[in-house]
Amino acid sequence: MANEDWRKQRMLLDMTTYLPDENLTKVDRESMRFSLEARCPLLDYRIVDFSMKIPFQYKYNNGVKKYILKDILYDYVPKEMMERSKIGFSIPIYKWLRTTLNSELKQYFEKDFVENQGLFKYDSLIKFLSDFTRKEQISSTQIMWSYFVFQRWYKQYLV
Repeated sequence: MANEDWRKQRMLLDMTTYLPDENLTKVDRESMRFSLEARCPLLDYRIVDFSMKIPFQYKYNNGVKKYILKDILYDYVPKEMMERSKIGFSIPIYKWLRTTLNSELKQYFEKDFVENQGLFKYDSLIKFLSDFTRKEQISSTQIMWSYFVFQRWYKQYLV
């Protein structure tokens, strides 16, 4: 019973923080951005109230999350669709930095720009750009994206 109480507390925490502060906020922003009306039917208060009354083993059973929901959906949705890995909504930063944003990115590596700014070592930046251009690595993409966003911010607000 203590284990179930911990899980219920965690679910409540997610429902009151992560869901509204992360997931729903992102859905709301993106749907408004494209003038779309988005709905979350499983968040209807009657469904949420009902789900809080369901015993935990129907929500999480033998490592299967959303057990009862999946069991019902198998009647309507092919099982292969329900059991596949999640597919995220990541943005194609790697592709953008090499295509549509590439000419702007290269401006931030010009010797005069870097030396006039006085924040980075030119030789180190050129080595990093060369490494980034030659190989696809998540870590270097994230660093490059951070550098790019910083430079855009710097150019807009400090120059």
